[in-house]
Amino acid sequence: MGSTETSKLPTNSMISDFKSDFLWNGVARPSRYEVRMSGPAGGLDGYPDAFDGGAWFHADSVVLPSRECVTIPEQWHGPTFTIPIGEKYPSSVVISFLVDDYWSQRQWFEAWMDQVSMTDAMGSSSINEWRMSIDVLDGKDDVSGTFKFDYVYPSSIMPIQLASAARNDYVRQVVSFEYRDYYFTAV
Repeated sequence: MGSTETSKLPTNSMISDFKSDFLWNGVARPSRYEVRMSGPAGGLDGYPDAFDGGAWFHADSVVLPSRECVTIPEQWHGPTFTIPIGEKYPSSVVISFLVDDYWSQRQWFEAWMDQVSMTDAMGSSSINEWRMSIDVLDGKDDVSGTFKFDYVYPSSIMPIQLASAARNDYVRQVVSFEYRDYYFTAV
């Protein structure tokens, strides 16, 4: 007959610790964020600037990128050990936008992508001025942290599936963004 280990069961002190730590300070919620961009200044081909003017695009969902260390193996003495020598950003920022009846979002990102493809490898256009920030918000809608991306541009406009069975749904445009680097700052 085995004995029950009470140390693995939650105790009142563990529950009150959780309450004091997380509920008092608040828990980050994945639905509280705002996206801001500075794409081509003044909009494109007569389209308003989506994030700084007459039009505003609602970001339905955001996939934040990962970050990794670049390492090399060290094998001179003992077992193989990896040494960090740099950092890389192996993934894109992927954002799903709601699409209005006039497909303004698709038009805007298509025009922006057209402008990106006209730059040369050294970024002779204004690509070096394009920025994006994603603010994460607390329970009171105050900014609790910001992801800032430099040299950002749309790298892929994903396909949109239209279906007659989706009568109660809405159209989303998913756009993948590349960037030079990013920084996270907590408030």
